[in-house]
Amino acid sequence: MCGRFALPIPFNKVMDHFLVRSELAVPPRYNIAPTQETIVIRQKSLTTMEITPMRWGLIPGWAKSAEIGAKLINARSETLAGKPSFRTAYKTRRCLIPASGFFEWQQQGNRKQPYYIGLKGGKLFAMAGLWESWRDPAEKIVLSFTIITTEANSFVTRIHERMPVIIDREQYGLWLNPTTDTTILSQILKPWSSMMMTSWPVSTMVNNPKNDAPGCLVKIGSEGLPT
Repeated sequence: MCGRFALPIPFNKVMDHFLVRSELAVPPRYNIAPTQETIVIRQKSLTTMEITPMRWGLIPGWAKSAEIGAKLINARSETLAGKPSFRTAYKTRRCLIPASGFFEWQQQGNRKQPYYIGLKGGKLFAMAGLWESWRDPAEKIVLSFTIITTEANSFVTRIHERMPVIIDREQYGLWLNPTTDTTILSQILKPWSSMMMTSWPVSTMVNNPKNDAPGCLVKIGSEGLPT
């Protein structure tokens, strides 16, 4: 699964990467946690994308309460088409979640060591996601998303068995387009290349979702996995 990620990159560079403009004020984020709000990219028209704040944890339109979102922070790529919580969004409401890295925890004896995992060079990337619109009891519209995961590649598997699906930049439009056939989409939902990834151990301060500071990304010790 993916239970934390980071987007410390300046917002103007995020906009440049996705070729979108926004009047939002988006600060760097170092420890984005479930139920918190962050930005996602979704389709605005057949030729344009837009940046929209959404809550992490998918709340299906049929949900009776927002609490279900905490259980739907990830969606397994292998079962998207069949799961009631995801199948409709998979067909028509796909999105991209900007990130520069994500966190996973490796079991080491009786403790779990967190690792920050990203692309070499600290490059910005987009994780595949689904989004939903839900109306709460007060008639307020809540936009939410889930991150799609796949089996880990040979690099990440040393830390965790699953990883987020990373979408190639040239396939952003294909992924977001609601008319793209699901047989094509299934070919996109693959593990990212191990050769392009890096990781290092970080402090357990990332375990607390209240900690959203640069220290969450700082390498500790010398036991990191080869980069």
